[in-house]
Amino acid sequence: MPRYFFHVSDSIVIPDLDGVELADDAAARVEAVTAAGAMLHDHAGEFWNSGEWRVTVTDAARVVLFTICCQALAAPWPPRVYDPAPRPRLA
Repeated sequence: MPRYFFHVSDSIVIPDLDGVELADDAAARVEAVTAAGAMLHDHAGEFWNSGEWRVTVTDAARVVLFTICCQALAAPWPPRVYDPAPRPRLA
């Protein structure tokens, strides 16, 4: 079974030195989302102070496979109304 490493970073980097064996990349993606959700839940108050927060998943050779990024942003000033209508993409 391949070993995956889940490195966490916000204002500092917390490397995963042990990793975990999982069946495949799909299982690692599920684990990344589950772990990220648990970490955000357990440290919700601190999340607002850290800027961008991420979990970067690597393989045993330290090749980046995928990253989950979360960012807390305060409401803009002046206030604006949320508009859920999709906007056309610029080419």
